[in-house]
Amino acid sequence: MKQDEASNIAFEDRLQACDRPFSVKVESTSPDINYCGMIVLLRKLLEYGCITEKELKMIAARIAAENHVTVIISI
Repeated sequence: MKQDEASNIAFEDRLQACDRPFSVKVESTSPDINYCGMIVLLRKLLEYGCITEKELKMIAARIAAENHVTVIISI
């Protein structure tokens, strides 16, 4: 009986740990690298016709400004 209680407590602890949001350090990833990834995604959206080139440029400019990006990428 005590072993069942111990395993239930351990199971509940794991559930509580899973409910917590993941802690992500934003500082560990360069804003420039994130920006490059965003541009790749925006180009795919352009390729599939989901956005226009004008929208891509506006979105890219806003992302760059908000994240203090230092790289220049040709769109």
